[in-house]
Amino acid sequence: MLETAERRRLSLPRMLGDARFANLTAVAESAGTDAARLTAIASLGRLGTDRATAVLQGVLDRSGEHEKVRKAAYRALRRAQRGKTTTANREVQA
Repeated sequence: MLETAERRRLSLPRMLGDARFANLTAVAESAGTDAARLTAIASLGRLGTDRATAVLQGVLDRSGEHEKVRKAAYRALRRAQRGKTTTANREVQA
């Protein structure tokens, strides 16, 4: 089930559930540049859901964020957007 990136991206939101999403969001929106925050931001990008994209856009738009955090949010947001277009198109065609 989780052997390919495509399947992981589709399965991860269901496996995490709303409670874990809330935890990722809380860590991603916290202050600082620690590894846990950067990992939470990257994880939201892998989720690729509309809610995750909104959180990432909020982090990216927030003024005063450290460059490291902004770069991580930008990469995660782009990853989420790429995943949506490619995976969504494959699902519709299937």
